[in-house]
Amino acid sequence: LENLGSGPWGRIRQVSANGGPTGFDRILNHTGDQLGDGTGQDSRNPASYHNVVGGAPIAADNFNTTRQMVFAMPSKLDTIFTKGELQLPYDLRFVTTAMYASRKGVSTTAGYPLSSQSQSKFPVYVDKDSYYNPYGNQVAGAGLGQDLYFYRRTIEVPRVTENTNRTLHIDATLSGDFELRSLPWNWSVGYNHSKVDGNTMATGNINLINLKKALGPSFRNASGAIQCGTAAAPIPLAECTPFDILGGPSASNPAALNYIMSVGGYTYGSKVDSATADISGELFQLPAGALGVAAGIEHRTVEGWDLPGEFQRSGFSTDLAGNPTRGRYTVREAYAELNVPILKGLPFVESLSANLATRYSDYSNFGSTNNSKASLTYRPIKDLLFRGTWAEGFRAPTVGDSFGGGQQSFDSYLDPCDTVYGDAARNTSVLARCNTGIGGIRGTPAAFRQKTQTGANITSSSSVQSSVPFNVGAGNAFLQPETAVTRTLG
Repeated sequence: LENLGSGPWGRIRQVSANGGPTGFDRILNHTGDQLGDGTGQDSRNPASYHNVVGGAPIAADNFNTTRQMVFAMPSKLDTIFTKGELQLPYDLRFVTTAMYASRKGVSTTAGYPLSSQSQSKFPVYVDKDSYYNPYGNQVAGAGLGQDLYFYRRTIEVPRVTENTNRTLHIDATLSGDFELRSLPWNWSVGYNHSKVDGNTMATGNINLINLKKALGPSFRNASGAIQCGTAAAPIPLAECTPFDILGGPSASNPAALNYIMSVGGYTYGSKVDSATADISGELFQLPAGALGVAAGIEHRTVEGWDLPGEFQRSGFSTDLAGNPTRGRYTVREAYAELNVPILKGLPFVESLSANLATRYSDYSNFGSTNNSKASLTYRPIKDLLFRGTWAEGFRAPTVGDSFGGGQQSFDSYLDPCDTVYGDAARNTSVLARCNTGIGGIRGTPAAFRQKTQTGANITSSSSVQSSVPFNVGAGNAFLQPETAVTRTLG
């Protein structure tokens, strides 16, 4: 399998006034192809680079990311389950179940596709005073150097995520049967506890604070070692390790990689505790059958959390930055249902029955609601059935909907302003809005093309992954429930 992404060899551009890439576009000469197993030329020599034509590197300059992907994630699952049932006097029954499961898994993805603006609020460039800058002061001459915008996939250290997930479920129910006016009734009270929690540890992402130091000013000291800082103001070797990031995998070393890499992690979980009481039975007999009724109450507490590590929250890592999510709400509910047999066993009326139900819910985070349902079932003959239903629908916001902190994500999408495959290629109104911009946002160029992560134009209408992260999953504390009215007949 082949899936070409940005490559492991240093790609350099000049830095524009707004901090983005501009000017020349060059990649280090190297042997080998998209397997990343070649040797790069001297990264300090400007003649060691070749031009990128049309913003799209050739295949040999990219990297086949499937070489470092795991398609079947290895995992280990341990589970224990138990169930008990106890018959008590007076037709009482006590039933309980318990289950615990622990799952451990490991996933691997290709080394990080690093660039100067991997985190746009903390850009990192190859400093003009870096020893390894081919256009820096130490190569071009004092005062002639320039910072460089760079791209480089760190295939030396694939991204590995270890996930431990734990599930605990315990429930207990006490139930019984009794008769009222010689008609059957049953009742139950129960408790349910369900909890899922876990933690992850991720390696292979970059500590941008250390990377900025490693790509900052550096020089060759008296002993011949490359050292951070300047000859006049050296930084001790124990505090900073310079990194020849443009030289590719063949020029990197364990000390530099250890210095710029970060270890991330987060904890997550959700918990539901509920107590219920239910009763159902027959009120009395009608000519067409028993008039059945059911009613009950429930108290439910819902809690959820997703807590990235402090460094991940900071945005100083290439790991997807995110804010913590923590939320909790309670629900009190009561319901009633009535099943009414109307007719039965008559000519062209094999059976006719109605069902009426209603539920009251009181949420601590947005208030109360009532939702009801009415349905009619008519069977003129045994093999033919007609049904009609009117129902109110209701969906409460989840913990993530209301309390989500938001997290970066490299989403896949098709830009509507792409002039070949987007809506702008087919709809002149969309094209006009793309060109002029909306609400003060600058428009796109006349022949705008969406780019892949390698910098090439997209080649189909299929969605492609973004080259910059979006913010997703941010909650809204003022979010209200979704409601609906459904009518069916058939």
